[in-house]
Amino acid sequence: MGENTQNGLVNVNLQPVADVANNLIDKFCNAVGWMATPRGKGKDFEAAVQIYIQEIQADDTLPPLVRAAKITHARKDIKEYINIQEILKHAQNYYRIECGHDGPLDDSWAMFFYDKAKNVTQDDVRIVWGKLLAGECCNPGSVPKQLVLALSLMDKKDVDSFNCLCQFCMTRKERGIVKETQLMINLDDEKIAENNLNSDRLLSLEGLGLINTMADTYCLKLDEDERYGEYEYHGKEVHIIPPDGVHELYQGDIALTEAGKALASLIVVDPIDGFVEYLQRYYSNFGSTVEVL
Repeated sequence: MGENTQNGLVNVNLQPVADVANNLIDKFCNAVGWMATPRGKGKDFEAAVQIYIQEIQADDTLPPLVRAAKITHARKDIKEYINIQEILKHAQNYYRIECGHDGPLDDSWAMFFYDKAKNVTQDDVRIVWGKLLAGECCNPGSVPKQLVLALSLMDKKDVDSFNCLCQFCMTRKERGIVKETQLMINLDDEKIAENNLNSDRLLSLEGLGLINTMADTYCLKLDEDERYGEYEYHGKEVHIIPPDGVHELYQGDIALTEAGKALASLIVVDPIDGFVEYLQRYYSNFGSTVEVL
């Protein structure tokens, strides 16, 4: 998980690079047939609606019913266009020059993204969508459709719950190489209750396809020559050392799905106070020790 000074879903770990902005726009426009225009002021929206309606009214080839339907949808069409334009603006700001991918954006993914993003009106949420688009353009396949769908269905409670849950995430490494984002918490742990993550809120996240909850505890299997599990928590190296002869580590009973991992790896949250001490108490139950470097 990257470093940032703010919290929440709007803090995606992609560095703004303006020099390659046109490349991202070209990818999106080619995939969905969308045409970019210069951004205007708020008052331009009403002017655009009026001009659009006038052009519809002046088209004598349209049957009255079709003309009425087009006029009815005029504001909606232009608003959706503006929503996508604003999302593209944010995506431009966070597209990485070092991504090394010059290929096209997958048409199917882009159309799915467009259909779900066109109704996003809140600017802080548009930032999220823009950064997801930047991430997919940079690393095709890194943002699954399930994540796009989940984001389109999430309400504020879901966003707050997922942000809170991500405070219990650590980055798992293997011989120094980052592998994945891993949740380290149990459903019945006091830390869950302290942060208002009740069963209803967790079930909602599970219904969105972001987490899985199971009766059995998730385990990390260590190789025979691995002496400890290697993790990172907000810049601190954390080693979890099992007893001699044991080659697995319990990791709680809540797991991120692939969509959840994709989202969690992109956001930045503050660390939980006392989280390392919690890990030390938890793993002492299994005879393991926790070292912070």
